[in-house]
Amino acid sequence: RGDGRNRTVISYHMYNGPSPETRGQLPVSLWEKWNYDPMLVRTSATLTILSDHCRLEHLTLQNSHGPGGQALAVTVRGNRTIFYDCNLLAYQDTIYLWDGGKQTYFEKCLVVGRTDYIYGGGIGYFYRCEISSYGGGWVTAPSTSIDQPYGFIFDRCRFGYRDNSP
Repeated sequence: RGDGRNRTVISYHMYNGPSPETRGQLPVSLWEKWNYDPMLVRTSATLTILSDHCRLEHLTLQNSHGPGGQALAVTVRGNRTIFYDCNLLAYQDTIYLWDGGKQTYFEKCLVVGRTDYIYGGGIGYFYRCEISSYGGGWVTAPSTSIDQPYGFIFDRCRFGYRDNSP
């Protein structure tokens, strides 16, 4: 639980790129901190949630890298994760709902990105959220299994555009 979206900000700037010594994660100086477990940085996310029943509220998660490759704010691998009153900010691939069948709930959140920035095989329910694009790309890229009845649900959300990239 944070003290507010503008007061509690968790930010990082790792991103994917052509680097054999870091298995595609850049910059090298950041990779050295995570070298012990490559799965934690596979998606270059600022935060990777592995546990079930995680709740985040009143904070901002951002990947500050900007344009130039996959650089996520959050990867969710746990089940029944809740985001309430959060900003989720990145440029490309902001939210990755990794595993099919795992459920993630978003309420009163701001999600900002450019290219396929909400993606994956998980179930994402977005309620009263603002989904804002830098323009030029698709908002979602679901990989929902054929035997999974739901993918991404947007209920009472507002969709808009941003003029400037981060």
